Amino acid sequence: MQNILNKIFIGSLILSSFFGILGCERDDICAADTPTTPLMSIEFYNNSNRTQQKNVPDFQVRLLGTDNVLFSSVQNSNAITIPLQTNASSTEYEFISNFGDATSENIDIVSIQYTPEDQYVSRACGFKTVFQGFTITITNPDGDTDFWILDNERQQVNIENENEVHLFIYH
Repeated sequence: MQNILNKIFIGSLILSSFFGILGCERDDICAADTPTTPLMSIEFYNNSNRTQQKNVPDFQVRLLGTDNVLFSSVQNSNAITIPLQTNASSTEYEFISNFGDATSENIDIVSIQYTPEDQYVSRACGFKTVFQGFTITITNPDGDTDFWILDNERQQVNIENENEVHLFIYH
């Protein structure tokens, strides 16, 4: 009798799993390649030759006023992606060149202003946020006048796709 009950129980599990799979709809699963909230894509260029990418030595990016490191490289970097705050209209970072070198470390404050807009993706994926009409302001902490970021050029008006470059920074 116990053997028959086990077979019935296992059979009902198999049937319920089978019908559970059949009951799933395509939009119940968010595909891995579905676009989500984009990161901001930045490339660095030589200020003297604006078509030549230029590495930033010993580079670090931190969220302003925190120890939250978003990007760090002991090697040279000429491109990064960083997140923007989805629940605010601006995000401020410390862009640090020659990080850790007390004699040549240089910090520029990069403030990015934008209008966040939530866009519906699907039932399974929910919403993503895109950033409309972004602008950038660069300052120095404590009124320092030694900028390592010499200029910038917006490449896109909106940040909607992280596979596009949004900003060139010249140094």
